[in-house]
Amino acid sequence: MSFLKHTTFYIALLTLVNVSCDDAPPLNNNASSRASNVNAAIQTVSEKNVLTQTNVNLADLTQEKLHSVAQSIELNYQVIDNQPEGECASEFAGGQCFKSKITMSIPDALHGQPWSIYFSHIAPARRSTNDGLAIEHVNGDLHRLYPLRTATDNKIISVVFYSDFWHLSNSDIMPNYFIVIEGLKPEVLAVTDEKNKISLQENNRWFFAGLPQNDKFLKRGDTDNIQISDAQYLYQQYSNFKNIDEEQWRNRIVPMPSQILDFNADARLFLGNGITLKKNDFKANSAMVSVALQRFQRLGVPIVDEGVPVFITHLKPTNSHSLLADQSYELSVDKSSIHIKATTATGAFYGLMSVAALLDINDLSVTDISLKDKPRYLFRGLHIDVARNFHQKELLYKIIEQMAAYKLNKLHLHLGDDEGWRVEIPTLPELTQIASKRCFDLAEDNCLLPQLGSGPNADTSVNGYFSELEYKSILQYADAHQIEVIPSFDMPGHSRAAVKAMEARYRKLMTEGKPERAKEFLLTDLSDTSIYESVQYYHDNTINVCLPSSYKFVYEVISEIARMHKEAGTPLRRYHIGADETAGAWKNSPQCQNFIQEHSEIEKPEQLTGYFIETVAQHLAERGIIAAGWSDGMKLTHTKNMPEPTQVNDWSALFWQGHKTTHDLINRGWQVVASNPDVTYFDFPYEVDPEEPGYYWGSRRTNTQKVFQFMPDNLPAMAEVWRDRSGNRYQADDRSSKEHQPIKNGLKLYGVQGQFWSESIRDDTLVEYMLFPRLLALSERAWHKADWELEYDHHGRLYSSDTSYFDQQRKKQRDKDWRVFAATLGHKELRKLAKLDIDFRIPTVGAVLKSDKLYYRTAFPGFDIEVKQPDSDEWTLIHPNMSVTSGTLVRAVHRATQRVGRSIAVN
Repeated sequence: MSFLKHTTFYIALLTLVNVSCDDAPPLNNNASSRASNVNAAIQTVSEKNVLTQTNVNLADLTQEKLHSVAQSIELNYQVIDNQPEGECASEFAGGQCFKSKITMSIPDALHGQPWSIYFSHIAPARRSTNDGLAIEHVNGDLHRLYPLRTATDNKIISVVFYSDFWHLSNSDIMPNYFIVIEGLKPEVLAVTDEKNKISLQENNRWFFAGLPQNDKFLKRGDTDNIQISDAQYLYQQYSNFKNIDEEQWRNRIVPMPSQILDFNADARLFLGNGITLKKNDFKANSAMVSVALQRFQRLGVPIVDEGVPVFITHLKPTNSHSLLADQSYELSVDKSSIHIKATTATGAFYGLMSVAALLDINDLSVTDISLKDKPRYLFRGLHIDVARNFHQKELLYKIIEQMAAYKLNKLHLHLGDDEGWRVEIPTLPELTQIASKRCFDLAEDNCLLPQLGSGPNADTSVNGYFSELEYKSILQYADAHQIEVIPSFDMPGHSRAAVKAMEARYRKLMTEGKPERAKEFLLTDLSDTSIYESVQYYHDNTINVCLPSSYKFVYEVISEIARMHKEAGTPLRRYHIGADETAGAWKNSPQCQNFIQEHSEIEKPEQLTGYFIETVAQHLAERGIIAAGWSDGMKLTHTKNMPEPTQVNDWSALFWQGHKTTHDLINRGWQVVASNPDVTYFDFPYEVDPEEPGYYWGSRRTNTQKVFQFMPDNLPAMAEVWRDRSGNRYQADDRSSKEHQPIKNGLKLYGVQGQFWSESIRDDTLVEYMLFPRLLALSERAWHKADWELEYDHHGRLYSSDTSYFDQQRKKQRDKDWRVFAATLGHKELRKLAKLDIDFRIPTVGAVLKSDKLYYRTAFPGFDIEVKQPDSDEWTLIHPNMSVTSGTLVRAVHRATQRVGRSIAVN
């Protein structure tokens, strides 16, 4: 589902390597001694090379001196090669690796001292060559650097190491390296301290200078044909908005209504003096109307008694009434009033949001219009990951407001994963006492190991959790915005936070002499000697599904979450199991060996994941809760053993024939929600540029236009429109075969969901950058089916760049629709986001030089252009007669806010 998790396709190629350098011993995976063995792996290495504490006097090294040392150490991280020819042996995933180097200075105070520096690295160091500095992989992304005896008198030491896959983005580098000496508190190295990153970069002290701008560093190899998003490429890709007149974007609603009956472009209704609710047939839902009216107030339209009258009328359902009709509405705006008709309060809510979408905040007017509208899908979702790096409820409130404004109705809230547990469970306090934070505690009695650049201290913004009261407030806030919260705790894989919290609980209660209580919620078979590595490089992140205590734990969590939902007045309707991968787990678990013998329907450990999902799904169904999960685990179940309905998010990559998984799941009769990484992963970069943040395993270019182009009802047809993650053509074979069947007549996709994973996103502002404005294109496709979309052929077809079912006429329609949509965003919607304090992404400028004149375009209109020439330190607003030289930097400036975008060189 996120980052390397999605390299499930490569799992068969992964080779387990337990040591990161020749001096480090393997990690013992026996749960009862795992913590002590982690310590041993870190502290015990080959006697001939490693500094030990023998005959070393640490008394004069105080905390103050260690802090000074951490401030003075110069450390540099460098990617040497993303394509080290002939150096990637079988121990690397798929035989693919990249080569890095860490170089550091040794202050005099450290000479002869035993010390370690811990840091996060997204892929484990599999092999290394040492020049006084050694490296080892601890667990997950945590690594340790330590000096060799040969470095005792050296001022500069280094290590070159090889890691899985590639390093193609500057955001791959994790900050907050910290130094550890026994008896003292860890100290963050100043040159890696993220809170000072901007000033460090300005002074050329930041420890990573970035990737060089050439193919050796920015591509995956000789078969990578993706085009880098330089200024010239962007200029060619961006649209020309000169042919889009004002009438088109001023009358455009995002998302587009299903049927516009009439509008008068020359007639405008002024709302600047306010609006007033004259009639509301849904008085029982007055809170919902109040929430909708708040959007008008925040956009500058007051609610006053003498304002433009708004009439909300109940519309009697027809005999053919459907669930989609519950969210439908009719809207009429004339020269003096606004009329909304709906069968439910939800429909009325969306009618009000459409009026707000019509609003041009430049003059606070709306077009006279008449329309009928209903959604395309019942499920229009956004997934937010607060488990990897925590984000406060205030950010969720902002996101919820915008989801509602653009008619998204499902918030998939990811609350538990390997790196954190983020909601209070009062009956299991260890989940938040321990697993809600990461800090330097190798035994993990007080917190989880540092991961994802979190550093050694617990009091950082990436740590935290929602109290029971806060969680209920999020539920209520979402409900008032017509949004259902779907809680998600990944299980049985991706569960390290829960596993470690319950192990710490076990140790504590055993010390207190309470063995029965200690075992009550234990998630680990203490006799399990299985050795495995998850795709995010953990060796201990999986709930043992053969233990009665594991099911007791899961059911306790479900019970407590359901209670909170009920007490908040928002009953739990869907619960996302996670259903994540567990490759290699349990094989040597005595408990599982006994379990398999006792269950004749299970023949091997690989079938246990399916059993677990089926059992938990049935438990949920008995309580009236719909079970949901990710496709990789859900497809391992037997359909006959799953309740109806069952929801599944399919994250299969389309360029890897992912449509086949989607269609198989739809044919099971399940509620399938398209969550394909090619286009719906909003933690991926907007453009192919190392300066663009985000992971990129499934796509290196997911800009707003690409999201707009998505045809979710016809996934294989995207092979005619897009290329794979390396810019190469691919085929999507949807023809009938023994292994695959097209979607059966009468069945279809249930919905669409955008995904935000937070591994590399620690700052709230950057979350907004990653979500907006892509979220608006997602809402467009989730609510509205465009005329240019290609209908699905239930007989099955083969699609590729050589076929032309999506013909030129459709392409012209789509591109025209996009230009109007983009103009609407630039002139109207981005201004609204700015007014509501959303830090959306300012587009990078596309530009070319012709006879020393700069020609430029932006992804959306509404921006000014500034340049900084090579011989100047000042940014200057471009003007028609300005001469520009090669190497000039260019950037966009949002006119309404004066926020600036990322600069790019024009050559």
